Amino acid sequence: MKGGNILLVIGLAFLTFEVCEHVIFPLVWSWKMRRQPPLTGLEAMQGKRAQVLYWDNTSGVVQLEGERWKAQSETVLPPRRYGSDHGGAFLDPHGGPSE
Repeated sequence: MKGGNILLVIGLAFLTFEVCEHVIFPLVWSWKMRRQPPLTGLEAMQGKRAQVLYWDNTSGVVQLEGERWKAQSETVLPPRRYGSDHGGAFLDPHGGPSE
């Protein structure tokens, strides 16, 4: 009888560990990660200001966090002092170019 009790305790301990590892911990981790803003991808870039290096009507090249990106706009942006001669302009994600 004693051997059966030991196997039952070991089996329950193993089952409890597996449920925690594969169900409870992933649920808690995903709940915590959902509250954090995205760190990579297009979602992480939205709302940030980028320096315009070259722009022609609705597309051009911008620099964001040290990286150059091809960018597009749904509206035609007015010509401004873009480029290295004037230090570039900044593209405001909500209202076009800004100084």
